[in-house]
Amino acid sequence: MKAVKRISAAVLSLLIAIPVLFFGIGLFTPDPAAHLTRWAFGGIGDQAQGSYARIPEFSSLSEQVVVHRNEIYDPSSRFGRMDIYIPKDSVNRQKPVLFWVHGGAFVGGDKNGIADYMTMLASQGYIVANLNYELAPESEYPKPLLQIGEAYRYIEKNASRYGADMTRIALGGDSAGGQLIGQFANMQVDPGYAETIGIEPSIRPDAIKAVVFFSALLDVEKFDETDSGMSNYFFNKSAWAYFGKKNWKTSAEAKQSNITGNVNADYPPTYLTDGNTNSFQSHAEELRGQLEASDVPVEAAFYESELMHEYQFDMSKDESQDNYRRVSDFLARYLQ
Repeated sequence: MKAVKRISAAVLSLLIAIPVLFFGIGLFTPDPAAHLTRWAFGGIGDQAQGSYARIPEFSSLSEQVVVHRNEIYDPSSRFGRMDIYIPKDSVNRQKPVLFWVHGGAFVGGDKNGIADYMTMLASQGYIVANLNYELAPESEYPKPLLQIGEAYRYIEKNASRYGADMTRIALGGDSAGGQLIGQFANMQVDPGYAETIGIEPSIRPDAIKAVVFFSALLDVEKFDETDSGMSNYFFNKSAWAYFGKKNWKTSAEAKQSNITGNVNADYPPTYLTDGNTNSFQSHAEELRGQLEASDVPVEAAFYESELMHEYQFDMSKDESQDNYRRVSDFLARYLQ
């Protein structure tokens, strides 16, 4: 009996010690929390497969698309790969190009997790470049922004191979990927802003016809201000890992990374959508107001029913299907 009590006490002590140790270490480094967040997003590489429900017609749509997987756009990085989705009817015909950047709180996520959705978008008549990029804590700001430029230059160099019309470009992203693509877009259309970041633009402003945001982090300084306390803890550590600063909220890098507050009348036509639970819908509403005030064409899809962060990819939901129709119409309006 005494042995059982001692074992029980030891187990209880261990259960208490592990979280205390975890959170204690988190006072000095964001790395353990960043890696746990990466695991929560499904890991990286082939292990990070999409688990979202598909629309009934997915099989027929996928038959209309050819995929070139793991094209190397940045040989210096193990993450410098992208999947390129090409409509089968694009032989000898140039198609608009959509560059997409996945989410994952800057520390996780993978292009494989949203592969189905990229297939769906490509079936609408677009060449879709679905990017992986360097993740924190192994890499820090602004490395992913530099890599998006590298991915663009790779497609530009191989435009004839893919049938890409580089005069009709759209940029899209979800969650942290939305922040990255939104900041990258602003660098292309606002030379003064690009100079502040210290990265030269890659794309002619008139070639960018549209930007799409899904559940995007648009006010970086409010990254850890969602309606989930647990998420906020891990988002705080993710931002620390990405910017390389414990006090990232007051850093110049975080402020310049905001999409809200940094856009002007030259920003491309924009599509915004987000869920209303554990996400960043207030950021999207704020950006919509700023873009409308600058006379930038903007379309937003918000829904009254409870929808979580990244709801867009779960095609079992009526709202997700409606959003897919809306974003398809939006892209057709500006790219065709």
